[in-house]
Amino acid sequence: MIWALAAAAQAHVPVLYFAGPDDDWCGVFNASEGSDVIMLDPGEYRGPCVLHANLSNVPGEQTTLQSLDPLDPAVFVGSDADYVLHVEGESLLLLELSFRDVPAGIDPVRIGGIREIAVRRSWFSGGDAGVVQLPGVVEGLAVSDTQFVDVGRAVTVGCGGACEAERVDVSQNLVLGGLRGLEVGGTGGLVLDNVLSGVGEGIAIVGAAGGEVEVAGNLVDATGAAIRVDGGALVRANVVLGAPALAATGPDVRLEGNTAVIADDQGLDLHGVALVNTAVLGPAPALAGDVEAVATVACDAACFVDAAGWDFFPAAGSPLRGAGVGPAGRDWCDRVRAEPPSVGAVEAFGERSFGPLAATFKADIDCALPDGEPTGTTTAGTTPTVDTAPPPDPPADEAVDPEGCGCAGDRAGGAWAAVLAWLLLRRRSP
Repeated sequence: MIWALAAAAQAHVPVLYFAGPDDDWCGVFNASEGSDVIMLDPGEYRGPCVLHANLSNVPGEQTTLQSLDPLDPAVFVGSDADYVLHVEGESLLLLELSFRDVPAGIDPVRIGGIREIAVRRSWFSGGDAGVVQLPGVVEGLAVSDTQFVDVGRAVTVGCGGACEAERVDVSQNLVLGGLRGLEVGGTGGLVLDNVLSGVGEGIAIVGAAGGEVEVAGNLVDATGAAIRVDGGALVRANVVLGAPALAATGPDVRLEGNTAVIADDQGLDLHGVALVNTAVLGPAPALAGDVEAVATVACDAACFVDAAGWDFFPAAGSPLRGAGVGPAGRDWCDRVRAEPPSVGAVEAFGERSFGPLAATFKADIDCALPDGEPTGTTTAGTTPTVDTAPPPDPPADEAVDPEGCGCAGDRAGGAWAAVLAWLLLRRRSP
Protein backbone atom coordinates (compact mmCIF):
# COMPACT_ATOMS: atom_id res chain seq x y z
CA MET A 1 0.00 0.00 0.00
CA ILE A 2 1.32 3.46 -0.88
CA TRP A 3 0.33 6.79 0.55
CA ALA A 4 1.45 10.07 -0.99
CA LEU A 5 1.79 13.18 1.14
CA ALA A 6 1.74 16.57 -0.56
CA ALA A 7 4.32 19.02 0.72
CA ALA A 8 4.28 22.67 -0.27
CA ALA A 9 7.37 24.20 -1.85
CA GLN A 10 9.04 20.85 -2.49
CA ALA A 11 9.94 19.46 -5.87
CA HIS A 12 9.44 15.88 -4.68
CA VAL A 13 6.19 14.87 -2.98
CA PRO A 14 7.05 12.60 0.00
CA VAL A 15 5.64 9.09 -0.27
CA LEU A 16 4.88 6.72 2.60
CA TYR A 17 5.38 3.03 1.76
CA PHE A 18 4.44 -0.09 3.72
CA ALA A 19 6.09 -3.49 3.25
CA GLY A 20 6.23 -6.82 5.07
CA PRO A 21 8.74 -9.68 5.25
CA ASP A 22 7.03 -11.52 2.37
CA ASP A 23 7.10 -8.45 0.11
CA ASP A 24 9.98 -7.16 -1.98
CA TRP A 25 10.82 -4.67 0.76
CA CYS A 26 14.30 -4.11 -0.67
CA GLY A 27 12.85 -3.23 -4.06
CA VAL A 28 10.27 -0.95 -2.46
CA PHE A 29 13.03 0.99 -0.74
CA ASN A 30 15.13 1.30 -3.88
CA ALA A 31 12.15 2.68 -5.78
CA SER A 32 11.88 5.53 -3.25
CA GLU A 33 13.48 8.97 -3.25
CA GLY A 34 14.68 11.49 -0.71
CA SER A 35 12.10 12.38 1.99
CA ASP A 36 10.17 9.12 1.40
CA VAL A 37 9.48 6.83 4.39
CA ILE A 38 9.43 3.02 4.09
CA MET A 39 7.72 1.38 7.07
CA LEU A 40 8.29 -2.33 7.75
CA ASP A 41 5.57 -4.46 9.31
CA PRO A 42 6.44 -6.66 12.31
CA GLY A 43 8.10 -9.95 11.39
CA GLU A 44 11.45 -11.52 10.55
CA TYR A 45 13.46 -10.28 7.58
CA ARG A 46 16.50 -11.67 5.79
CA GLY A 47 19.18 -9.99 3.72
CA PRO A 48 21.04 -9.24 1.69
CA CYS A 49 19.77 -5.89 0.54
CA VAL A 50 21.76 -3.04 -0.97
CA LEU A 51 19.84 0.04 0.12
CA HIS A 52 20.44 2.92 -2.25
CA ALA A 53 19.14 6.20 -0.85
CA ASN A 54 18.21 7.95 -4.07
CA LEU A 55 18.58 11.68 -4.50
CA SER A 56 15.31 13.49 -5.17
CA ASN A 57 15.08 16.82 -6.93
CA VAL A 58 15.97 18.59 -3.69
CA PRO A 59 19.47 17.77 -2.41
CA GLY A 60 19.76 16.94 1.27
CA GLU A 61 16.44 15.18 1.71
CA GLN A 62 16.67 12.03 3.80
CA THR A 63 15.12 8.65 3.04
CA THR A 64 13.89 6.71 6.08
CA LEU A 65 13.59 2.96 6.68
CA GLN A 66 11.84 2.24 9.96
CA SER A 67 9.60 -0.17 11.83
CA LEU A 68 5.89 0.44 11.66
CA ASP A 69 5.54 -0.52 15.34
CA PRO A 70 8.64 0.19 17.49
CA LEU A 71 7.22 -2.01 20.27
CA ASP A 72 7.12 -4.92 17.80
CA PRO A 73 9.91 -3.96 15.41
CA ALA A 74 11.02 -5.46 12.13
CA VAL A 75 13.66 -8.05 13.06
CA PHE A 76 16.57 -8.89 10.76
CA VAL A 77 17.78 -12.37 11.62
CA GLY A 78 20.38 -13.20 8.97
CA SER A 79 21.41 -13.06 5.34
CA ASP A 80 22.41 -15.17 2.38
CA ALA A 81 25.51 -12.98 1.96
CA ASP A 82 28.13 -11.57 4.33
CA TYR A 83 25.97 -8.54 5.12
CA VAL A 84 22.30 -7.86 5.89
CA LEU A 85 22.04 -4.21 4.81
CA HIS A 86 24.63 -2.45 2.67
CA VAL A 87 23.83 1.27 2.48
CA GLU A 88 24.88 3.72 -0.19
CA GLY A 89 23.60 6.81 -1.98
CA GLU A 90 22.56 10.23 -0.65
CA SER A 91 21.06 10.40 2.86
CA LEU A 92 19.50 7.61 4.92
CA LEU A 93 17.97 7.14 8.37
CA LEU A 94 17.59 3.64 9.82
CA LEU A 95 15.10 3.95 12.67
CA GLU A 96 13.81 1.46 15.24
CA LEU A 97 15.07 -1.69 13.54
CA SER A 98 16.19 -4.86 15.33
CA PHE A 99 19.11 -7.08 14.29
CA ARG A 100 18.78 -10.22 16.38
CA ASP A 101 21.50 -12.85 16.74
CA VAL A 102 22.90 -12.26 13.26
CA PRO A 103 25.35 -15.14 12.65
CA ALA A 104 29.11 -14.72 12.79
CA GLY A 105 30.70 -13.44 9.60
CA ILE A 106 27.70 -11.32 8.61
CA ASP A 107 27.68 -7.52 9.05
CA PRO A 108 24.19 -6.29 10.04
CA VAL A 109 24.69 -2.71 8.75
CA ARG A 110 27.53 -2.09 6.30
CA ILE A 111 28.21 1.49 5.29
CA GLY A 112 29.43 1.90 1.74
CA GLY A 113 29.46 4.91 -0.54
CA ILE A 114 26.85 7.14 1.08
CA ARG A 115 26.94 10.86 1.78
CA GLU A 116 25.33 10.67 5.20
CA ILE A 117 23.82 7.91 7.33
CA ALA A 118 22.13 7.79 10.74
CA VAL A 119 21.18 4.77 12.85
CA ARG A 120 18.81 5.66 15.67
CA ARG A 121 16.78 3.84 18.32
CA SER A 122 17.70 0.39 17.08
CA TRP A 123 18.73 -2.92 18.68
CA PHE A 124 21.58 -5.31 17.92
CA SER A 125 22.34 -8.61 19.62
CA GLY A 126 24.95 -11.32 19.04
CA GLY A 127 27.27 -11.82 16.08
CA ASP A 128 30.59 -10.27 15.16
CA ALA A 129 29.51 -6.73 14.36
CA GLY A 130 26.84 -4.05 14.49
CA VAL A 131 27.47 -0.93 12.40
CA VAL A 132 30.59 -1.15 10.21
CA GLN A 133 32.01 1.40 7.76
CA LEU A 134 33.75 0.18 4.61
CA PRO A 135 36.67 2.03 2.99
CA GLY A 136 35.50 5.26 1.41
CA VAL A 137 34.32 8.71 2.44
CA VAL A 138 31.19 9.53 4.41
CA GLU A 139 30.39 13.18 5.09
CA GLY A 140 28.16 12.54 8.09
CA LEU A 141 27.70 9.43 10.21
CA ALA A 142 25.63 9.15 13.40
CA VAL A 143 24.69 6.27 15.71
CA SER A 144 22.51 7.20 18.68
CA ASP A 145 20.01 5.82 21.22
CA THR A 146 20.89 2.28 20.11
CA GLN A 147 21.48 -0.85 22.18
CA PHE A 148 24.14 -3.49 21.49
CA VAL A 149 24.14 -6.74 23.48
CA ASP A 150 27.04 -9.21 23.15
CA VAL A 151 28.02 -7.85 19.73
CA GLY A 152 31.67 -8.49 18.84
CA ARG A 153 32.27 -4.95 17.54
CA ALA A 154 29.36 -2.64 18.21
CA VAL A 155 30.32 0.38 16.07
CA THR A 156 33.34 0.72 13.78
CA VAL A 157 33.58 4.01 11.88
CA GLY A 158 36.61 5.74 10.48
CA CYS A 159 38.32 2.36 10.02
CA GLY A 160 41.59 3.38 11.63
CA GLY A 161 42.55 5.56 8.67
CA ALA A 162 41.47 3.09 5.98
CA CYS A 163 38.33 5.16 5.37
CA GLU A 164 37.18 8.65 6.19
CA ALA A 165 34.21 9.96 8.12
CA GLU A 166 34.19 13.74 8.09
CA ARG A 167 31.58 14.22 10.82
CA VAL A 168 30.93 11.50 13.38
CA ASP A 169 28.39 11.50 16.20
CA VAL A 170 28.20 8.35 18.33
CA SER A 171 26.09 9.33 21.33
CA GLN A 172 23.64 8.02 23.92
CA ASN A 173 24.20 4.35 23.10
CA LEU A 174 24.22 1.35 25.44
CA VAL A 175 26.78 -1.43 24.87
CA LEU A 176 26.54 -4.56 27.04
CA GLY A 177 29.26 -7.18 26.52
CA GLY A 178 31.23 -7.85 23.35
CA LEU A 179 34.88 -7.70 22.39
CA ARG A 180 34.96 -4.01 21.42
CA GLY A 181 32.52 -1.21 21.95
CA LEU A 182 33.07 1.91 19.85
CA GLU A 183 35.91 2.52 17.39
CA VAL A 184 35.74 6.02 15.97
CA GLY A 185 38.04 7.83 13.59
CA GLY A 186 37.76 10.64 11.07
CA THR A 187 38.67 14.29 11.02
CA GLY A 188 36.32 15.29 13.83
CA GLY A 189 33.36 14.13 15.80
CA LEU A 190 31.58 13.44 19.06
CA VAL A 191 31.48 10.38 21.30
CA LEU A 192 29.14 11.52 24.06
CA ASP A 193 27.09 10.02 26.88
CA ASN A 194 27.51 6.36 25.97
CA VAL A 195 27.37 3.60 28.59
CA LEU A 196 29.52 0.50 28.02
CA SER A 197 29.55 -2.38 30.49
CA GLY A 198 31.30 -5.74 30.42
CA VAL A 199 33.14 -5.05 27.17
CA GLY A 200 36.64 -6.24 26.24
CA GLU A 201 37.84 -2.85 24.97
CA GLY A 202 35.66 0.20 25.42
CA ILE A 203 36.17 3.29 23.24
CA ALA A 204 39.02 3.56 20.71
CA ILE A 205 39.73 6.84 18.93
CA VAL A 206 41.94 6.20 15.92
CA GLY A 207 43.31 8.05 12.94
CA ALA A 208 42.05 11.51 13.95
CA ALA A 209 45.30 13.35 13.27
CA GLY A 210 44.66 16.86 12.01
CA GLY A 211 41.22 16.95 13.62
CA GLU A 212 39.67 16.33 16.98
CA VAL A 213 37.14 13.94 18.45
CA GLU A 214 35.46 14.95 21.70
CA VAL A 215 34.97 12.02 24.07
CA ALA A 216 32.85 13.17 27.00
CA GLY A 217 30.37 12.01 29.59
CA ASN A 218 30.83 8.29 28.92
CA LEU A 219 30.72 5.47 31.46
CA VAL A 220 33.03 2.61 30.44
CA ASP A 221 33.57 -0.66 32.33
CA ALA A 222 36.05 -2.79 30.36
CA THR A 223 38.41 -5.67 30.98
CA GLY A 224 40.93 -4.14 28.55
CA ALA A 225 41.50 -0.48 27.76
CA ALA A 226 38.47 1.62 28.70
CA ILE A 227 39.43 4.57 26.47
CA ARG A 228 42.34 4.34 24.01
CA VAL A 229 43.31 7.37 21.92
CA ASP A 230 45.58 7.50 18.88
CA GLY A 231 44.98 10.88 17.27
CA GLY A 232 43.56 14.27 18.14
CA ALA A 233 41.01 14.11 20.96
CA LEU A 234 39.58 15.93 23.95
CA VAL A 235 38.74 13.31 26.60
CA ARG A 236 36.78 14.87 29.45
CA ALA A 237 34.35 14.00 32.23
CA ASN A 238 34.37 10.25 31.66
CA VAL A 239 34.13 7.53 34.32
CA VAL A 240 36.40 4.68 33.22
CA LEU A 241 37.25 1.26 34.63
CA GLY A 242 39.76 -0.80 32.68
CA ALA A 243 43.26 -2.15 32.26
CA PRO A 244 44.45 0.41 31.44
CA ALA A 245 41.65 2.82 32.23
CA LEU A 246 43.16 5.49 29.95
CA ALA A 247 45.68 4.95 27.15
CA ALA A 248 46.81 7.88 25.02
CA THR A 249 49.84 9.18 23.16
CA GLY A 250 50.72 12.55 21.66
CA PRO A 251 50.40 16.31 22.14
CA ASP A 252 47.06 16.41 20.31
CA VAL A 253 45.36 14.54 23.18
CA ARG A 254 43.89 16.38 26.19
CA LEU A 255 42.64 14.50 29.25
CA GLU A 256 40.55 16.68 31.55
CA GLY A 257 38.35 15.97 34.54
CA ASN A 258 38.05 12.18 34.28
CA THR A 259 37.60 9.55 37.00
CA ALA A 260 39.78 6.47 36.43
CA VAL A 261 39.46 3.26 38.44
CA ILE A 262 42.70 1.29 38.25
CA ALA A 263 43.93 -1.95 39.84
CA ASP A 264 47.65 -1.19 39.98
CA ASP A 265 50.15 1.58 39.29
CA GLN A 266 50.16 0.64 35.58
CA GLY A 267 46.49 1.54 35.20
CA LEU A 268 47.26 4.58 33.02
CA ASP A 269 49.24 4.11 29.79
CA LEU A 270 50.04 7.70 28.79
CA HIS A 271 52.83 9.25 26.76
CA GLY A 272 53.36 12.91 25.85
CA VAL A 273 49.97 14.11 27.13
CA ALA A 274 48.68 16.48 29.80
CA LEU A 275 46.62 14.91 32.58
CA VAL A 276 44.43 17.56 34.22
CA ASN A 277 41.91 17.36 37.08
CA THR A 278 41.96 13.57 37.07
CA ALA A 279 40.69 11.48 39.98
CA VAL A 280 42.39 8.09 40.28
CA LEU A 281 40.78 5.44 42.46
CA GLY A 282 43.65 3.12 43.27
CA PRO A 283 47.42 3.38 43.76
CA ALA A 284 49.28 6.41 42.48
CA PRO A 285 49.88 5.68 38.78
CA ALA A 286 53.36 5.33 37.35
CA LEU A 287 53.52 8.10 34.75
CA ALA A 288 56.07 8.48 31.97
CA GLY A 289 58.42 11.44 32.27
CA ASP A 290 56.78 13.21 29.33
CA VAL A 291 53.34 13.27 31.02
CA GLU A 292 52.37 16.56 32.67
CA ALA A 293 50.06 15.80 35.60
CA VAL A 294 48.15 18.85 36.88
CA ALA A 295 45.67 18.62 39.77
CA THR A 296 45.63 14.84 39.53
CA VAL A 297 44.69 13.11 42.78
CA ALA A 298 45.07 9.41 43.60
CA CYS A 299 43.04 8.27 46.59
CA ASP A 300 41.10 5.37 48.06
CA ALA A 301 37.39 4.62 48.07
CA ALA A 302 36.78 7.08 50.93
CA CYS A 303 37.08 9.90 48.36
CA PHE A 304 33.72 8.87 46.91
CA VAL A 305 30.27 8.25 48.34
CA ASP A 306 30.24 4.56 47.33
CA ALA A 307 32.85 3.61 44.73
CA ALA A 308 32.07 -0.11 45.04
CA GLY A 309 28.46 0.66 44.17
CA TRP A 310 29.41 2.90 41.22
CA ASP A 311 28.66 6.15 43.06
CA PHE A 312 31.59 8.42 42.19
CA PHE A 313 30.19 11.61 43.74
CA PRO A 314 32.98 13.19 45.87
CA ALA A 315 32.18 12.46 49.51
CA ALA A 316 31.89 15.22 52.09
CA GLY A 317 35.41 16.29 53.01
CA SER A 318 36.92 14.49 50.01
CA PRO A 319 40.28 15.87 48.83
CA LEU A 320 38.74 15.96 45.34
CA ARG A 321 36.43 18.83 46.22
CA GLY A 322 37.62 22.20 44.91
CA ALA A 323 41.08 20.79 44.11
CA GLY A 324 40.93 21.29 40.35
CA VAL A 325 42.16 24.08 38.11
CA GLY A 326 40.12 26.07 35.58
CA PRO A 327 38.49 26.52 33.20
CA ALA A 328 35.45 25.06 34.91
CA GLY A 329 33.89 23.23 31.94
CA ARG A 330 31.13 20.64 32.49
CA ASP A 331 30.97 17.41 34.46
CA TRP A 332 29.61 13.91 33.71
CA CYS A 333 26.05 15.14 34.27
CA ASP A 334 26.64 18.11 31.92
CA ARG A 335 26.52 20.52 34.84
CA VAL A 336 28.61 23.67 34.73
CA ARG A 337 31.33 22.97 37.26
CA ALA A 338 32.07 25.00 40.35
CA GLU A 339 35.02 27.38 40.42
CA PRO A 340 37.47 26.00 41.32
CA PRO A 341 36.14 22.66 40.07
CA SER A 342 36.32 19.30 41.77
CA VAL A 343 38.85 16.78 40.53
CA GLY A 344 37.22 13.90 38.65
CA ALA A 345 34.25 13.40 36.36
CA VAL A 346 31.47 14.29 38.82
CA GLU A 347 31.29 17.81 40.25
CA ALA A 348 30.55 18.12 43.99
CA PHE A 349 27.48 20.27 44.59
CA GLY A 350 26.06 19.94 48.08
CA GLU A 351 26.78 17.04 50.37
CA ARG A 352 24.58 14.26 48.99
CA SER A 353 24.95 12.33 45.75
CA PHE A 354 22.32 11.84 43.06
CA GLY A 355 23.00 8.10 43.37
CA PRO A 356 24.95 5.32 41.69
CA LEU A 357 25.68 5.05 38.00
CA ALA A 358 24.15 2.06 36.23
CA ALA A 359 24.54 -0.11 33.14
CA THR A 360 21.57 1.43 31.38
CA PHE A 361 20.99 4.21 28.87
CA LYS A 362 22.44 7.40 30.32
CA ALA A 363 19.17 9.23 29.66
CA ASP A 364 17.63 6.87 32.24
CA ILE A 365 20.07 7.95 34.96
CA ASP A 366 18.69 10.77 37.09
CA CYS A 367 21.33 13.38 37.84
CA ALA A 368 19.01 15.50 39.98
CA LEU A 369 20.61 16.27 43.33
CA PRO A 370 18.56 15.49 46.43
CA ASP A 371 19.30 18.96 47.83
CA GLY A 372 18.06 20.71 44.67
CA GLU A 373 19.81 21.95 41.57
CA PRO A 374 22.66 24.43 41.99
CA THR A 375 22.05 27.75 40.26
CA GLY A 376 23.12 28.07 36.64
CA THR A 377 23.57 24.39 35.89
CA THR A 378 22.01 21.84 33.60
CA THR A 379 21.46 18.11 34.07
CA ALA A 380 21.54 15.19 31.67
CA GLY A 381 18.98 12.86 33.28
CA THR A 382 15.26 13.40 33.83
CA THR A 383 13.92 9.96 34.78
CA PRO A 384 12.64 9.93 38.41
CA THR A 385 13.88 6.43 39.29
CA VAL A 386 17.03 4.45 38.52
CA ASP A 387 17.45 0.70 38.24
CA THR A 388 20.92 0.26 39.71
CA ALA A 389 21.32 -3.37 38.61
CA PRO A 390 22.67 -4.13 35.14
CA PRO A 391 19.81 -5.28 32.89
CA PRO A 392 19.77 -9.01 32.15
CA ASP A 393 20.78 -10.30 28.75
CA PRO A 394 17.76 -10.76 26.48
CA PRO A 395 16.61 -14.35 25.91
CA ALA A 396 18.13 -15.89 22.78
CA ASP A 397 14.72 -16.38 21.21
CA GLU A 398 13.50 -12.83 21.78
CA ALA A 399 14.41 -9.49 20.29
CA VAL A 400 16.10 -6.97 22.54
CA ASP A 401 13.39 -5.12 24.45
CA PRO A 402 12.59 -2.02 22.39
CA GLU A 403 11.41 -0.16 25.48
CA GLY A 404 14.91 -0.41 26.90
CA CYS A 405 15.98 2.72 25.06
CA GLY A 406 13.88 5.04 27.22
CA CYS A 407 13.16 7.19 24.18
CA ALA A 408 9.47 6.87 23.47
CA GLY A 409 8.95 10.26 21.84
CA ASP A 410 8.76 11.49 18.23
CA ARG A 411 8.54 8.11 16.53
CA ALA A 412 7.95 9.34 13.00
CA GLY A 413 10.35 12.27 12.96
CA GLY A 414 10.26 15.38 10.81
CA ALA A 415 7.81 18.23 10.67
CA TRP A 416 4.99 16.03 9.43
CA ALA A 417 4.96 13.48 12.29
CA ALA A 418 1.34 14.30 13.10
CA VAL A 419 0.33 13.59 9.51
CA LEU A 420 2.07 10.22 9.65
CA ALA A 421 0.26 9.34 12.87
CA TRP A 422 -3.10 10.19 11.27
CA LEU A 423 -2.28 8.02 8.26
CA LEU A 424 -1.33 5.08 10.47
CA LEU A 425 -4.63 5.34 12.30
CA ARG A 426 -6.43 5.42 8.95
CA ARG A 427 -4.53 2.31 7.78
CA ARG A 428 -5.51 0.35 10.90
CA SER A 429 -9.14 1.35 10.76
CA PRO A 430 -11.60 -1.17 9.27
